[in-house]
Amino acid sequence: VEVQDGKVVATLSRQNPVEYIGENAEASTKNVAENVENVFQDLDKKVMSGTATKEELAMGAIVQNMTTMGFTSATEMMSGEIYASAQALTFSQAQNINRDLSNRLAGLDNFKNSNKDSEVWFSAIGSGGKLKREGYASADTRVTGGQFGIDTKYKGTTTLGVAMNYSYAKANFNRYAGESKSDMVGVSFYAKQDLPYGFYTAGRLGLSNISSKVERELLTSTGETVTGKIKHHDKMLSAYVEIGKKFGWFTPFIGYSQDYLRRGSFNESEASWGVKADRKNYRATNFLVGARAEYVGDKYKLQAYVTQAINTDKRDLSYEGRFTGSAARQKFYGVKQSKNTTWIGFGAFREISPVFGVYGNVDFRVEDKKWADSVISTGLQYRF
Repeated sequence: VEVQDGKVVATLSRQNPVEYIGENAEASTKNVAENVENVFQDLDKKVMSGTATKEELAMGAIVQNMTTMGFTSATEMMSGEIYASAQALTFSQAQNINRDLSNRLAGLDNFKNSNKDSEVWFSAIGSGGKLKREGYASADTRVTGGQFGIDTKYKGTTTLGVAMNYSYAKANFNRYAGESKSDMVGVSFYAKQDLPYGFYTAGRLGLSNISSKVERELLTSTGETVTGKIKHHDKMLSAYVEIGKKFGWFTPFIGYSQDYLRRGSFNESEASWGVKADRKNYRATNFLVGARAEYVGDKYKLQAYVTQAINTDKRDLSYEGRFTGSAARQKFYGVKQSKNTTWIGFGAFREISPVFGVYGNVDFRVEDKKWADSVISTGLQYRF
């Protein structure tokens, strides 16, 4: 405050939140600090024009009065990163279901002592994994579910089938990032065509409806915390095509997959520092190369297989939105999709009778040279 030409002049200043947290802050904290600075810049303009609301002024005041440690802790509730990271969970959930269906396609010829052309099957699936990106909250994941299908072989070379699936996924993120749960219900159509000289082509097309729930701690304009419970509805379309050649017990193949995910809109209206965002579309495009090896006995079959997938899309799961108490647009980041995914698996089938058998598979998913998930499935097959 100073006197100029007989008038009292007051100069107000504030520290940039990005500078406030320091250079050694986590990436998530820096992202929040940048978003808070955007809010402050928008608020500065409104204060100058006299259009700032009481809620906006309260939002600014509560953050400006925080200590460095208090602000760093608050950023964990303001990050909104769970809505980016949870999409990685949805892609992972769909991958596990599709992996089970791929195992089914590889087991169409399990029965060696049956002349029946139609079959029903059921499988139960369970998995445990990890979502992680340096600088952001990580989570242990769990997926459980089941799949039921029926298929028929036509003219000895063409198999057509349909499958229904349900799965439940859960991810508990550390810090204050929150908890994400999703229920996925889907239908898939699949086919395999045997070609001359041991070649074949196979594919699947699936559509899933996903109900997602997010629960996390939110920061209000008065500095209090409330528990936000948000639901959004998502849809996913998945397509995969594969071509390979069987050399006795060894089958190399190449494949291509496309996964489209539409995440529904959401609004954490319970708190001023909650997040509001419109729906967002995501995509994963993968080129695959792999091989299967099998040993076939009289009434059993053992398999081992490996698949390498390269995601050629941007792999970015960030989204745009705003804090519910501010009109300033923001960008929120979290876990990304991986570029390289390796599947390593083992399977076994046992024929109980010429028309009934049991099978099981263990699959391990490695993403960018780090273990990401382990999937166990077991099921029944019946020919008729």
